Amino acid sequence: MLGVALAVAAVFAGQPAGCATPSLNGAASELCLGQQEMAAADATKEADARTRHLGSAARHFERSVNLSNSSEARAAATAAMLVVFDPKHLNDLAQLEHAARSLVVLNPADVTPLYTLAKAQEDDDEIDQAETTLVDVRHMLPNDPEPYKRLAQFYARRATAMQRKADPPKAATNPGEPDADGIYQVGGGIAPPTRLDRAIYPPEAVAAGVQGTVQAEIVINEQGDVSKARVLQSVPLLDDAALAAVKNWHFQPTTVQGQTVPVRMTVTVAFTTK
Repeated sequence: MLGVALAVAAVFAGQPAGCATPSLNGAASELCLGQQEMAAADATKEADARTRHLGSAARHFERSVNLSNSSEARAAATAAMLVVFDPKHLNDLAQLEHAARSLVVLNPADVTPLYTLAKAQEDDDEIDQAETTLVDVRHMLPNDPEPYKRLAQFYARRATAMQRKADPPKAATNPGEPDADGIYQVGGGIAPPTRLDRAIYPPEAVAAGVQGTVQAEIVINEQGDVSKARVLQSVPLLDDAALAAVKNWHFQPTTVQGQTVPVRMTVTVAFTTK
């Protein structure tokens, strides 16, 4: 939002600190008063007083928008409204959306306010609204890869959250003891076997800028091969690559009382672009 930052700076460039100074026009004075109210809100620890200051700041910023006679000044006041209505302040998504979309109308080349809005909507569990906002950006910038990356990451987060809800944790076997199928849980007297191999970073995940750690539960048979694998902690664009990797790992067989036995253990597969 460099353009907005420059607009804010331009309003105050060379102006005295007092908001009632005659050299300030009405729009700049209202913006100044709003910034003072924001500072007062940030300085107080009393919740009601903070809310009052923030409400007053919002009113000053709105008056500044209405009084502004230039797009730069209007952008500066609207950018201030974007802050006052964000989740850290008044947390008003409807007003935040109005400010974000107004900013993009004033400066179509900068869609950062819509990314800010989408994050706030997602954090507030307004999933459909967040998706709509990101799709709007994609329509605005059909040849820019960034909206596609943002959407891919958004869908990956949603798929992870849904999978966690759908896959309740299984009852754990005590470390070092076998379960009903005779599979020993690593821990206790059972040391984790050493694995060989590395995961291959899938090209589509690289293109989408997705990175993270997939956690999987694997069963290692008596020959040291991975016979079963399932994802415990998902990163959807990376899950298939992680499972393909662990299924190719080979381990030193585990022995209990002179007999090789199958073991179950949890492994992590980390993918990073660095």
